[in-house]
Amino acid sequence: MKHLQNIIKYILHFSQQLVSHEKRDLTQGISTIYRNSCPEESTTRITPQIKLYSASHTSTIMKLLQNILILGTILLPAVSSDSIKSSDIPFDLNGSNFTYPWPVKLFQFTGQRSQALEMAFMDIAPSCNLSSCSGSGKTAVLFHGRNFCGPTWNVTAGVLSSVGYRVILPDQIGFCKSTKPDNYQYSLQQLATNTLALLKILQVEKVTLIGHSMGGMLGTRFSLMYPANVTELVLVNPSRYHKYFK
Repeated sequence: MKHLQNIIKYILHFSQQLVSHEKRDLTQGISTIYRNSCPEESTTRITPQIKLYSASHTSTIMKLLQNILILGTILLPAVSSDSIKSSDIPFDLNGSNFTYPWPVKLFQFTGQRSQALEMAFMDIAPSCNLSSCSGSGKTAVLFHGRNFCGPTWNVTAGVLSSVGYRVILPDQIGFCKSTKPDNYQYSLQQLATNTLALLKILQVEKVTLIGHSMGGMLGTRFSLMYPANVTELVLVNPSRYHKYFK
């Protein structure tokens, strides 16, 4: 993001120079913009052949400047604002004062309409660390139902941890300790997308999904959208399964 801000600043400065001079070599201008905004990168990656334009061709120049901005955005490394917060979590976060059996963490990310969102979750390490443990090296993600929270999987999560699973218990957006935005599309597709973003920041690639009730619907949708990330799917009394399996 800092690089992008620098690029915009230099583009504005460069456009003023274009207007004040009759001609300007845009190739040199592009190299200057990128070199000043991203000094650690090599400018050899930018080798466009651009003609000389007079300042009277204002619309053409502005179009070129827009292309420069797009080019700079593409060349910049992707910067994510997603983060994990692991401390100073209020007990009554987002109106929920339910006691959680393991420490609560927050996945902070930007969602629909550029809203700042927090997905509460618990990340339970395996209590069996032997290679002989049946779940050794595996991760289980448990989806709660519509009227439930992550802690309702307390017993199941304990059993999975005891046989070597890493267990992740998210509160979906709109539920329990997670953010509850008023203007939000609470679709299964969106909840699945949010969950995948959580797994990516936790560097988890493949999971065993276990879903109850609405969580079964979500687990099925997640599996259909991201089959490469799911090794097993377990459904516990899923709601409306006869409709979304057709």
